[in-house]
Amino acid sequence: MKQFTTRRLPLAASIAAILASVPLAQAQDEALGIEEVVVTGSLGSLPGEDVQIFGFGKSLLETPRSASTISAEQLDRFNITDIDELVAFAPGTFTQSFFGVAGSLDVRGTAGETYFRGVRRIDNPGNYPTPIGASDRIDIVRGPASPIYGPSKIGGYLNFNPKSARAESGDYLTETTGAVSYETGSWNRNVVTAEVGGPINDRMGYYIYGELEDSDSFYDNTETKQNILQASFDVDINDKLVMKFGGMYHDYDGNQVAGWNRLTQDLIDNGTYITGTASPLDTNGDGKISHQEYNVVGSDGTPPLSNFVFRPEFVSNDSLNPAMALVNPGTTKLDESNVLVDPNDTLDNQVLSLYLDFVYETDNGFSITNQLFYETIDNINENAYGFLSLVTWT
Repeated sequence: MKQFTTRRLPLAASIAAILASVPLAQAQDEALGIEEVVVTGSLGSLPGEDVQIFGFGKSLLETPRSASTISAEQLDRFNITDIDELVAFAPGTFTQSFFGVAGSLDVRGTAGETYFRGVRRIDNPGNYPTPIGASDRIDIVRGPASPIYGPSKIGGYLNFNPKSARAESGDYLTETTGAVSYETGSWNRNVVTAEVGGPINDRMGYYIYGELEDSDSFYDNTETKQNILQASFDVDINDKLVMKFGGMYHDYDGNQVAGWNRLTQDLIDNGTYITGTASPLDTNGDGKISHQEYNVVGSDGTPPLSNFVFRPEFVSNDSLNPAMALVNPGTTKLDESNVLVDPNDTLDNQVLSLYLDFVYETDNGFSITNQLFYETIDNINENAYGFLSLVTWT
């Protein structure tokens, strides 16, 4: 009995000490209590409102699509000036190979399409650089477009949302706002932009954007001259019906940069270019190259002239047709700015895009939209790509 009770005494003492310390610990917690502070913030780069281009009214975070959105704040914060720079913000996108003219992007390995406010534009395979400065938001969606937008390419598409008089919340701007900027840089880069927008009255708003550029280039015989004018108007006809209309005019004058031919590693590293005139293929002297004369060069297992890339591991010197040899071959030094651009090369485009929307909001939360879209392009693309060009003087 004595042994039994001596084992319980330390346990009882411990329980009593714990119970006595509970009020003391509570008092200390109350004395040392720190008010909880919650800090929230946002960079303002990711739109939280509905993004209609995905096919239904949900935000980017709620949309079960592989998509990226680049806001106007991101364009300004990261100094994005052309469409090629968007690949840094959208996985699965790549720049296209159209001689330096950024018309669109490749999405998931195929040429991506371009949409304007949810309507597909005329295909732009390097005809002119798609302007991004007039955009309030650029949506890049990987995969086919929603069926409500009609047939589309399987890789993906880019949707450009122009700046408008409505804020992200959907309300009109409360006051007139605007900005003017001038950008200058190397090789006589000169870009002037101006924009202004605001309410006309409590049921109507406007936004106008303009851009002028007159710039040279690192590459010889290359320059960019373009004018962009965009305007958008929003009108609340009544509490349920909204009319939206506007358009964009883009006048672009530039050229394509074809790069170098006869490419070797020595040319890349040291600027050593292989000179020499190609052997004449007009064997009968009639001033023309017939199909028969053309095909002779590709005989005896040698690659035809239509190949863009020559792979020497597949061909030996003995198998090459003598007609593929250069006349008077040699070497010279080329500056990096000296590329295949003729002074007479031109890439001239005038693009006009117009739209008219009517949006009716029903009482049950659905909306009915009627969109009209018109676009026309006048394109002239003349490039020598290193061949002789014929110029007629009058």
